[in-house]
Amino acid sequence: MVSLPTDVLLSIFNYCTTLQLATLCSTCRQFHALIEEFGWQAHLRHHPRPTQSISFPSPKAQVQHNHICDLNWESKSFQARPLAKPWSLKQQPSMAMNTEFLLVGAGSSLTVYKFHRRKRSPSWPAVGKPASITMNDEDGPLIHRDDITSLSFQSNDVFLIGRQYGGIEVFNIHDLVRTELMREGTQDLHSGALVESISSSDDGSLSVALSSNGQATLFTHSGMSSINLESRSWTAHLNSSSSFVAVGSTSGRPLTVFPITPSGIAPQPSAILSRNTTATNSSSAVYAITNGPPCSPWGASPNVLASGWYDGYVRIHDLRTSATHLPVYSTHDPWCYEPVYSLSLGGGSGCHIGAGLARHSVVAFWDIRGKDGSGWSVYPPGNDPSPVYDLVMEGSRVWGVTERRAFVLDFMLGEERLEEGWPSLERVRGDNLKLTNRKAQFGSFYVTLYGHRTGSPMSRVGEEKPVQASKKW
Repeated sequence: MVSLPTDVLLSIFNYCTTLQLATLCSTCRQFHALIEEFGWQAHLRHHPRPTQSISFPSPKAQVQHNHICDLNWESKSFQARPLAKPWSLKQQPSMAMNTEFLLVGAGSSLTVYKFHRRKRSPSWPAVGKPASITMNDEDGPLIHRDDITSLSFQSNDVFLIGRQYGGIEVFNIHDLVRTELMREGTQDLHSGALVESISSSDDGSLSVALSSNGQATLFTHSGMSSINLESRSWTAHLNSSSSFVAVGSTSGRPLTVFPITPSGIAPQPSAILSRNTTATNSSSAVYAITNGPPCSPWGASPNVLASGWYDGYVRIHDLRTSATHLPVYSTHDPWCYEPVYSLSLGGGSGCHIGAGLARHSVVAFWDIRGKDGSGWSVYPPGNDPSPVYDLVMEGSRVWGVTERRAFVLDFMLGEERLEEGWPSLERVRGDNLKLTNRKAQFGSFYVTLYGHRTGSPMSRVGEEKPVQASKKW
């Protein structure tokens, strides 16, 4: 095999699994040099993973990270941890994340977490000490209605904040000097209704804001335009190609798709997505809309939408199907028929659906490659009796927020790495948290998960040790 031409060897490497590449890399110097220079990069191109909060010193380190995370997803091994102490009052928080920062808005406060690589182990990610900033105007007339209701990154440096009074503001993450985006105009446009959702295009050229009274507003560099949906609205999703916006509402047509034209959002929908053949005109609600990462089994097409519904189902629609636009895939937690408030796709191998349900802070997961009943659900740390209002899922981490706290489920870090990987957590009386290792100041906390097939508890996570790297690495 070593006598084969280099281009043939590289083609063979493209079909190798992670462990096969690691084995070949240790056989001889020729293979080691080729795989180190070309093999790992090619493997990442063919097997991408959704990773926003993590940077890697080399392609090999990223492949190793992805491999261990995939194994931990299969065995349901993870570390659960709140990001901070509980908020003093119940909140309806929101989140936004890019490659450098995690933003958590709760009330009028914004908490900023910065991602970085650690000095001793640069291939293992860490989260810096949070910075909390009060974003209200103490002298303003809207001080009692200035809660943060939605967040969205417009670029790596700029993010948008939607307010309870209906305004939208623009901030620079590095200096947090506020430059308001048509504050008076958007307030009048939304008639004082809170901004339920903000969605931005990948290049930051377009943003869509959706208010609770059904006003959908498209912001561009040259101006803005809006349409009235005439229904209670919950969420908007601007697809990656910026060709349409999907809107979730409470109505007889809860999931609709509106084209984006040069003049703004078209007033008539291009598609009305249904639940099934018998419920076309019945009233329901859609609270969350998203699409999959590039590594999803159905590909990176922006025409594939995932949505969370009032009846507890997650439905996948493909806009390229027939005019009926029925779901091509649907699933639910058979033991918790609660509305799906938040939704995200990614996880191990990019094949998982994560849904935040409306009660008991339940987060449900499904591997779309698995059989019916192979899903599982987990109660995050604290067991807050509240919805999971927002959810962001990467290859190795699942971030979420309830009415009391932000939390993370980490499918990568072992107990010995938690001290350096996470900021210290201030404990308070009645926080309902139990450390897996009582002697450790830093660590994960017990959580309970159950399988969808039987509904019985599968384990109390924290007792299982996550998969570690093979000696071949």
